[in-house]
Amino acid sequence: MPDFYHGAVLGEDSFSIEIEGDKVELKTDPSFDFGNWYAANNPDVRMPEVLECARKLRSQYSWTGAVGFCWGGQVGFKLASRSNADLFNAVSIGHPGTDKATEDDIHEIAVPFHIIAPQYDPTFPQEYKDMCNQEIPKLRVDYCYDYFPGVVHGFATKCDPKKELEKKALERAKNAVVHWITTHT
Repeated sequence: MPDFYHGAVLGEDSFSIEIEGDKVELKTDPSFDFGNWYAANNPDVRMPEVLECARKLRSQYSWTGAVGFCWGGQVGFKLASRSNADLFNAVSIGHPGTDKATEDDIHEIAVPFHIIAPQYDPTFPQEYKDMCNQEIPKLRVDYCYDYFPGVVHGFATKCDPKKELEKKALERAKNAVVHWITTHT
């Protein structure tokens, strides 16, 4: 897998999620300059490289799928779009982060699309989850939305293995992605 960040690591401790009642907030480590990192690595900046990689893969394989989490989840909306529909047979995303998917991004989905959504996610709030669940079924593409109660953004790529809820959610998410991709081969 190519390093689309060009060595600019977004470490596990670069951010945290705080939950107070219904309020969910993303906190960044003050020693990490997220603004500069994001300016250099936001999905729109890196999309040409992502598409170049996707085209190369597609030229070598008759079937391709995309799986993306957080940053890659946001990219997944663009990879599933009508303009890129010839690149992937299916896309699965988990807790898409950084920029929120726009209604246009959602209406452009043209390939089988799968979403893994945690209960607590400041980058994929309930109104966006609702928009996906209202609008994607209208597109007549195969669509699956898997909801994971009690977990936060990032759960499907990292969890505290000592916390049974997180561990089970991560395992269920992995199985859901594998099932989605193998169902569409």
